[in-house]
Amino acid sequence: MRKSVIHFYIALSFALGPMLAQKGIAGVASTAVRETTDVVMRKFGKEVAEESAEAVSKRVAEAGAKFGTEGLEAMGKVGPRAFGKITVEAGEHASEAVKLTAKYGEQAVWVISKPRGLAVFVKHGEEAATAMMKHPGVAEGAVERLGVPAARALNSVGGAEARRLGMMIEDGAIKAGEQSAGLLGVVEKYGDKAMEFIWKHKGPLAVGATLAAFLHDPEPFIQGITDLIAAVVKPVGVEIAKRTNWTPVMIVGLAMCALFLVFRMWLATRQAKNRER
Repeated sequence: MRKSVIHFYIALSFALGPMLAQKGIAGVASTAVRETTDVVMRKFGKEVAEESAEAVSKRVAEAGAKFGTEGLEAMGKVGPRAFGKITVEAGEHASEAVKLTAKYGEQAVWVISKPRGLAVFVKHGEEAATAMMKHPGVAEGAVERLGVPAARALNSVGGAEARRLGMMIEDGAIKAGEQSAGLLGVVEKYGDKAMEFIWKHKGPLAVGATLAAFLHDPEPFIQGITDLIAAVVKPVGVEIAKRTNWTPVMIVGLAMCALFLVFRMWLATRQAKNRER
């Protein structure tokens, strides 16, 4: 049995050699085609059961000729049926789709076999695709609204925090082109802990001064070293004190004290007269 398989591949290489040369297989070795064919027939035996080994090898060789080694890798990971589907549906972006599939296998097929997923991937690239693989149902809308920064933030957090981030983007708490978009960079850098902090303090962070203080140096807040509200209220109070002209304030204060003393004296005199009566 072993010898017959070896003889088959030897014969197949002679048979396909001229064809591969004519197809311009772009440097893809015939050994790689044979190895990929073997993988496909072992992994996807039911799928290709009605095809001859020569027919399967021809399809593998065509994938290699068109997409190079990445075409062979993708074919070996997802099989001829899925490979054919993604290349057809991706159209002019087939090369990008094959490259993604060669790297991520079935996960990539799951994303790019859907029109919405394919559109997001084509527009925003691999980081968007990996976010959709990691957080299906959440990443699509977030990346559509805020692009690659949202994808990078999502790739840095787990499921629960990704859902929270998705909700903040959906309800407009984090918007494109605004200061709040800076929160995405913080999440990308500090991950789940940052997103947990942002979610718990989303009310105060909606205030411009508070958000600016947080974005300036987020780590002390995230680590619990600095209190967010105190960090904003204290500097504001100091600034108000610096800008206040205290001379008129003191004059008004002294005048009010004098009026109060006069009133006390008048009240005491009135009470004394009432007692005399």
